[in-house]
Amino acid sequence: MNNNIVNIALSIIIILCCLSLIGFIAFTDLLSDRIAGNKKALFLIIISLYTVLRGFRLRKMLKELKLFK
Repeated sequence: MNNNIVNIALSIIIILCCLSLIGFIAFTDLLSDRIAGNKKALFLIIISLYTVLRGFRLRKMLKELKLFK
């Protein structure tokens, strides 16, 4: 059971970090000298897809533990 709690906690932390990174890159100009244009859009899409994947895996884990309906 402890291993599952650690996995759930890490999944939530990773999802929150990815969402923060997406917001940071999308709405600030701090990385515009390094990532611009299509590369920035592609990077945001990749990070977004990874976040969605982690969300689905978290939901699946919670369903297996019967913590999510």
